[in-house]
Amino acid sequence: SLNDDEVFIEYFMGEKTLFTFAFTARDHRVSRTPLADQLTQNAKAIQLLSQRLLGPYSKAEKDFRKVAHLLYQNLILPVEQIFPDSASLIIIPDGWLGLLPFEAMVKDTSRKERQKIPHFLLMEYPFAFDHSATIFFQKRRGAFSSEPTRFLGFFPENQDQRKIEHNLATYQSLFRGRFLGGSKASKKSLLEYLDKHQGVVHLSAHGRTDTSNYLLSSMYLSDEEIFAWEIFEREIAAAHIVLPVCESGVGEVIESEGIMSLARAFSYAGCPSVLTSLWKTNASSNLNQILPAYYEGLKQGMKKSKALQRAKLAYLAKSKGYEQHPYFWSSLI
Repeated sequence: SLNDDEVFIEYFMGEKTLFTFAFTARDHRVSRTPLADQLTQNAKAIQLLSQRLLGPYSKAEKDFRKVAHLLYQNLILPVEQIFPDSASLIIIPDGWLGLLPFEAMVKDTSRKERQKIPHFLLMEYPFAFDHSATIFFQKRRGAFSSEPTRFLGFFPENQDQRKIEHNLATYQSLFRGRFLGGSKASKKSLLEYLDKHQGVVHLSAHGRTDTSNYLLSSMYLSDEEIFAWEIFEREIAAAHIVLPVCESGVGEVIESEGIMSLARAFSYAGCPSVLTSLWKTNASSNLNQILPAYYEGLKQGMKKSKALQRAKLAYLAKSKGYEQHPYFWSSLI
């Protein structure tokens, strides 16, 4: 069942039509949108535009607002009328929709709105994502691990030493737990802890995405790579895994399965909640500002989607000019 403030939205891409199924605790709506070339092109465009460093007054910035607004009109607006007050959205994407930063869609492109920061959907709704309705409702019935209670942080030595020390200090100030930095953040250690640690696992590492064979996507630990296929084979105890790993949410698009990625491997192995990245992360914004604020929200008992929304809004409030562009904040979902 759904809470009163929740909206469950599942997309299905047919040959010529995109079907949108939206449900609340009291209502439902079905929308049919022609799957024209324009919609597909705009989806790809927003992926590219969101990842680029754009000046707020450039032509590309105007193109971004136009495309982001059109996607809002096609993907959210047709079912938005049933949304309750203070709605929280749960998205089950299909196909390439799994690569879209929904929060970066723009609700209003009026002349007045064009003179300031765009009216991103982030400002309206917290977003959560899942791979299927079946998996989502299994979690609701308690078929998966409980909420996180302990923290385990991995900070491999293949990163800058000052960055390792900064990250260790930041997260040690937030949580009591186990923190493995430098050579201690090895593949052997990770595999051992994944089998038994039942709280939050934070993996701050570099990654490599293979879009032709998702099983070969990997991340680099202190001693060697760990591949997606090795994670798929395990039974993970963690309740929540945070992957600020470059493109950890990107991978091979498989029909009826969606995006098969490094993040998907952790989900398949039993972790009920994975925070992942859709493109190469920017350390100054994603790691040093958004994630600590996200964890603060979790400590206060907030839902993960609400904690992430609040953290991103706090980042936007402090940033100026081009740093407000979705490139800097919308990769984490």
